[in-house]
This record gives sequence, structure tokens and C-alpha cells, in this order.
Amino acid sequence: MSISLILNLEKSDLGLKVRVIRCYRQPSSYKSDPDGTLELIVHNEIEDRIHATIDFGVFKSKKMDIIEGGLYKINTFMVAHDMTKNKSTTNRFKLRLTNETSITAFQDPDFPSSMHRFRDLFEISNDINVDNFQLLSTYSIH
Repeated sequence: MSISLILNLEKSDLGLKVRVIRCYRQPSSYKSDPDGTLELIVHNEIEDRIHATIDFGVFKSKKMDIIEGGLYKINTFMVAHDMTKNKSTTNRFKLRLTNETSITAFQDPDFPSSMHRFRDLFEISNDINVDNFQLLSTYSIH
């Protein structure tokens, strides 16, 4: 059973404040969706890692700039089960950003900046500063 929950935080000053750790484009395996999705790995103020996804066509239509390391406030999004085989987080849920989603950049010097460090292929293949535990939590292939 899959349940989705739509959260509209637009009417309050809450919003989800996150720092983008990794941002990458995921091609679609369906011919009817040539654009695929934009995948975001973010962390919140208590440094929980969260996976978010937005259709690339929606992302292009919003004309947004999302950069790794940037701080963003997200309003109106869906929370759904993460059914993907290769998960980027240990969380069972992920955020699904839609046409109604509002993403705005903001500045906050008190927001945690300790982002995860991703290893490149050279470091991993030459076993430089890598142990098995780090390999599982900090490596990403594009």
C-alpha cells in the first residue's frame, strides 16, 4: 500500500528549510517521459538526510536555480513512500515536489553547513581515505 501526503506550508511561516547536498538529473526509463527527474539530496536543520524529486519538465518551467550547498525553503510538497531500489537515504519516505511547490533561496549563517563529503572515483579506486562504512554513505555515481 502506498500513501502520499500533501503538505501545504504556504499559509504559515514554517516551510521546510534545507541545504542541498547533491543535485543530479535522473533519466527516465519510459519513452513517454523524455525529460526524467531532478533528484535532490538535502539535509534539514538537524542534519537529517532527505531525498527529494521533481519532474525535470516542472523544474524547467519554474526557471529555478538550485545549486549544491545552497539553502532553500520548500513549501507545498508531497511526502510519499520511496519505492526506488537504490536509495540515497535510509529514510522510507521522500519528498515529491510538484507544480505547486515553492522553492526560495535564503541566507542563514546559523544553518548547519556540515555537508556529507562525496568521494570521487579516484579516491575509491585507490582506497584513499575510504573505509567500507564511508563507501556506503558518501559515494554517488552520476
